[in-house]
Amino acid sequence: MTDMRIYLLQLICCYPAILLASWPVSALCSRLGFSGAHTGSVFFGGYEAIACIFAGSIFGWIAGRWAPGMVSTGRWIWLIPVAALVWEILSTSSARVPWLPDYLFVSGGNEGLGVYLLTLPACSATG
Repeated sequence: MTDMRIYLLQLICCYPAILLASWPVSALCSRLGFSGAHTGSVFFGGYEAIACIFAGSIFGWIAGRWAPGMVSTGRWIWLIPVAALVWEILSTSSARVPWLPDYLFVSGGNEGLGVYLLTLPACSATG
């Protein structure tokens, strides 16, 4: 039962911690011209997703060194968010190829819910 508590704690705390840790990487990407901002109030969240994967890998390695007991549950932390993301993409797709813009782009039509509630948490947990 203790492993389940550690898993849930990691799952809940992972996204906010990794999002904060990825800000320097996102700022560096923005300075290099990869800001994600497009005309017409459209924002590409793919660069933030890459920053979350990068920061998540570093943060996970540090957490594994600091608390070795979290490593066994940390190996599986990505499973639920990625499964939810894949399920959502495949279930809403009526074509053969899934339509990914809802999960990578923030626009006035979708308010970025797919990016901020599915894509970035899944990328944070994957890292």
